[in-house]
Amino acid sequence: MNAFDVIGVSTALWISIICTLIFILTRRDRRISKFLSHIPGPPDIPLVGNILIFLTQATNASQAYTVPIRLWKTYGPVFRLWAGNKPYVIFAGAKQCEVINQGLILKLFKFDFSSRVV
Repeated sequence: MNAFDVIGVSTALWISIICTLIFILTRRDRRISKFLSHIPGPPDIPLVGNILIFLTQATNASQAYTVPIRLWKTYGPVFRLWAGNKPYVIFAGAKQCEVINQGLILKLFKFDFSSRVV
C-alpha cells in the first residue's frame, strides 16, 4: 500500500502547497535578521511580528501612540519592530534622527553630479 493511496494525491498536493507557503511566509533574510539582532526590541511572533503588542496594549485606536512610547522607555531611543516579515527600526529621539539626517546629507554630497549629461 502506497502513502498516496491512503490520503490521495490531491490531499498530498494541498498539504505540500500549505507547507511551502508557511515556509515562505516565516522565512526571513538571514543577513537582515543577523543585523537586526543587535538592535533591541520586543520578541516577535512568526507571520504576525509585533502587531499583537499594539492590539493588546492599546485599548482603542486613539491610544495607539502610547505603545511606541512604552517601547522607547523599555528598549531605548533606537529599537526594532516587525510588522509581519518586514522589519522597522524606530528612532525615537531627536538626537538619533539628527545623526541619521547628517549621515544622509554627507552621503549625498559625496556623489559626483558634474559628470551627468543634462
